[in-house]
Amino acid sequence: MVQSVRDPATPLEGAQRAHQRFANSRLLTVVDEGDHGVYAFGNPCVDDVVESFIVDGKVPSEDSTCPGVPLPDPTDQVQRKVPLATTYF
Repeated sequence: MVQSVRDPATPLEGAQRAHQRFANSRLLTVVDEGDHGVYAFGNPCVDDVVESFIVDGKVPSEDSTCPGVPLPDPTDQVQRKVPLATTYF
């Protein structure tokens, strides 16, 4: 199971309860990320664990934690080199 601590759609507590009820399950907890989908969205730690299970059938030896991909800092003043949108007439 993969669960983000700050998932707004499915709380961590639900994943923890499910994990306790599924024998031999493993829980990969993603911290410091506030998103619902965490696999295949640019987090190499999560992607490596999930793909190792899907492709090679390797079950992690124990529960683990991955650092999240932080949200962009809204106060960051870095200038964008590419416009966010382009309108063509």
